[in-house]
Amino acid sequence: MFLLDDLLSLPLSGLKFVFRTLRQVAEEQYTDTGPIKERLLELQLKLESEKIPTTGLTLAPSAVEPLVF
Repeated sequence: MFLLDDLLSLPLSGLKFVFRTLRQVAEEQYTDTGPIKERLLELQLKLESEKIPTTGLTLAPSAVEPLVF
């Protein structure tokens, strides 16, 4: 009887494993700040080396929000 129960619940166990793994990978990618920090550093270096023109740039005070890492 237990063998039959195990065989019938096997597809559900496999789906649980797949969804658990997908959730774990998604959470890791969502909370990984590495690519964002790299891009911000790249933009900072471009701004400091004047590859990005600063003339004509204006930001509304409400558009500037602090980044939380």
